[in-house]
Amino acid sequence: MNIDHLNIRLVAALVVGIFFCQEALVHPSAYPCGREGIWIQTLGSGDLDIKDDRAAESYLVWIDNNAVLLVGAGEGSGTRFSETGADLTTLDAILLPRTSVAHVAALPSLIGSSRRAYRERKLTILGPTGSDTVLSTSELINRMFDPDGPYPELASISDVTNPFGFTLRTQDVLAVGSETWKEFGTNQYLVSALPVRHREAPTLAWRIDFKYETPAPTTTEEEAENERDWSMSTEPAKSTVYSDYAIVFASGFGGVSHAFIKFAMDADVIVFSHALPEGATSRARENFLEPKEIGEIAATADVRFIILGGRGWRTFGRELKTKEIIEKSYDGTIILPDDLDCWGL
Repeated sequence: MNIDHLNIRLVAALVVGIFFCQEALVHPSAYPCGREGIWIQTLGSGDLDIKDDRAAESYLVWIDNNAVLLVGAGEGSGTRFSETGADLTTLDAILLPRTSVAHVAALPSLIGSSRRAYRERKLTILGPTGSDTVLSTSELINRMFDPDGPYPELASISDVTNPFGFTLRTQDVLAVGSETWKEFGTNQYLVSALPVRHREAPTLAWRIDFKYETPAPTTTEEEAENERDWSMSTEPAKSTVYSDYAIVFASGFGGVSHAFIKFAMDADVIVFSHALPEGATSRARENFLEPKEIGEIAATADVRFIILGGRGWRTFGRELKTKEIIEKSYDGTIILPDDLDCWGL
């Protein structure tokens, strides 16, 4: 091979490399979330349609590179959870909007694959109460992991000593009325829930309010010695204080609700299920919001941006029209996510 041919190949390789770098830069799903701060990641951006090449609706909340909350466990979200590099040991809770297959299909596989996660504390699962025709969250989990249930090989998750290393803690949250539930949280965040309307299925909207301090920066012995040489201060290093942030998950409900607007007021982001185009039938609107309603709610609640997840056959290909309708009343950022996309607050 002569020098000219070698140079041509090197140039071609460089061009290809630049092309792939550019491709990666415009696809946020090619990278994990940031290592500091609060992030929301879309695990599944679709619905139960097997032809859309997307996992069903589900989301992961990160704090300082730790996955702390899983919202929904739709089909395919277990695989996406693994692809993010998330660690099950850092997960505090799973929040279920409903107990339908669209939101719980991945639970057995997620639990089943956790034998080598080396988790030592209980995993909390929060979800709605049931009705005459719909199982409550505790009933669903009990049946799912019962020795006589559909997954008897996972029944040992209920035992104190089991190969998983942890047990499940399940709590039903009242899914009727208009009262806000606030009984779960840590020193970093508070979880709230509000009943919303999804025809006859008990359904919850979730809100996570964050206010916490990051650990003070660590100091080596050498750095501490040098500091004592020039500083007379004896005060400990102050930690960085995050401002208040809030994320609201509205995964599937119909009708503009004043209670929900109050619940979502001043949040940074609302995550909507965008399953309907404008002009949907009245029966479908009992389950989901139209774009016009999404825009009105987002504008009234005064949120910085919205994420339109849970997209399906009704809304694919109509994204531009959807944004045009929403922008008539809402002037914030509108995001139409793909699986594994991530945004920081």
